[in-house]
Amino acid sequence: MALALRLGQTETFKKNKTPFLKPDLRVCHRPISQTSQTLSQLAVTMTPPPPAPTFRDCVRAVSQCTSKDYERVVLAKTLPPLARLLSPVLLKIDPGFFFNDIEIIRELARCSSLRELDMEYVRQRGYIRGREGFLRRRLRLRVSRDRVLALAEKVFASNPSPPAPSAPPS
Repeated sequence: MALALRLGQTETFKKNKTPFLKPDLRVCHRPISQTSQTLSQLAVTMTPPPPAPTFRDCVRAVSQCTSKDYERVVLAKTLPPLARLLSPVLLKIDPGFFFNDIEIIRELARCSSLRELDMEYVRQRGYIRGREGFLRRRLRLRVSRDRVLALAEKVFASNPSPPAPSAPPS
């Protein structure tokens, strides 16, 4: 036995005469298989879409680098020209000079869209901003946001996300 809910009889409230549907709960004596579709007809294959490629995956595909070289490649492509020129000297003086930049690049690796990457960059820069010195702030010897976004736009455009799977034939 199954319960059937039928909405059909209209009644009104006494005070404001607003109509509403009164549910009709009667016992239905037909088997469920006759009153509704079978589960196989109702089942929809719920395959999740393939994951979008991350920034790291796209950079590795475009530059043909290993995952170890990802940080070095992104750092080299996103530093301003003056910072690229001075980087060997800066690293001789202070090997951890670009540590904050590498932390930002590591966090950006998981982003899978340009918008997500921009938000993550802004969040990381806000966190690091208080720990910057004169060279990073005034001379801008750091990863450039515009260069990061330009690189991300380029690599995301060259690696489009895989198409969503089509529904199976029924």
